[in-house]
Amino acid sequence: MKYGCGTTIDNYSILQALGFDYIELPGNQISQMTDDEFNALKTILENGSVKCCGFNAALTPDIVITGEGYDLEKAKAYAELLCKRGSQLHISAIGIGSPKSRKFQEGDDLEKAWKETEAFMTMFADVAAPYGIIVMYESLNHTESAFGLRIREGADLVKKINRPNLKIVFDIYHMAMEQEDIQELEYALPYVHHIHIAERVGAERRYPSDALYDYYKKLLTPVIRSGYQGTICTEAFDGDVREGAERSIHLLKKIVAEIEQEG
Repeated sequence: MKYGCGTTIDNYSILQALGFDYIELPGNQISQMTDDEFNALKTILENGSVKCCGFNAALTPDIVITGEGYDLEKAKAYAELLCKRGSQLHISAIGIGSPKSRKFQEGDDLEKAWKETEAFMTMFADVAAPYGIIVMYESLNHTESAFGLRIREGADLVKKINRPNLKIVFDIYHMAMEQEDIQELEYALPYVHHIHIAERVGAERRYPSDALYDYYKKLLTPVIRSGYQGTICTEAFDGDVREGAERSIHLLKKIVAEIEQEG
C-alpha cells in the first residue's frame, strides 16, 4: 500500500517530512496555473521525494459533466490541457468527482444526465489514454450533489463504457455519508483504482481519526484482501494539515498492517 495526501503544493514539505509516498494535487488549480507557476511546481516535485500520484478536484465549475452548460468540445479541450500537464508531472490517474460540475437538480431528466455523464467520461478516458493516464469516476454524497451518489452506479458506468483506462475512486467519506453497506463496495471492487478517506466532524470534512477506526478497518479489509496495491489518499478540506496528515498516516499504516497480519 502507498500513502498519499490530497492537498496543494504549499504543503509539500509537510508531506515530505511525514514520509508520504504521494501528493494528490487539485486539477482545477493545475489547469489555471501560468506556465511559470506550473514549471515552479514541476521543479518542486522533481527535486523532492514525494511524487504526484494524480489529480483530485479535477474540474473547474464551467466544465460540466451534466446539466446546464454541458459542452463536450469545451470539456475535451480542458481534458487535453489537464492530461498534458499531468503527463509532465508523471501522474498515473485523474479523479472526476467535481460536484460543482454536476448541474443536476431534483426533477431533472435522470436518463439524460447519465447519458451526458457517459459521453463525458468516455471522452475524458479517450483523451487520457495516449498519455498513459487512468481516469476515475467518483460517486459523491447528498451534501454535495443530487446526482451520482452510489458506488454501484459508478461501477456500472465504468463497466458499460468499457475502456481499459477508466476506473472508479472508492471514497470512504462519501460511502459513510450515504450509509452504503459493504456489499455495495464488494460489487464495485473490480473497478477500484484509488482510495480516498476523510471524516465528517460537524459540518467539516477532516482527516481520519481513531473515532472511526473499526469502520475504516471494516471497509479496507475486503479491498486489501482483493489484492489492491494502489494508493490510499486522505482528502480533507478542513483541519490543520500538519496535525491531520501526521495522525492519518499513522492510523492508516496501523490499520493496513493489522489487516495484512490477520490474513
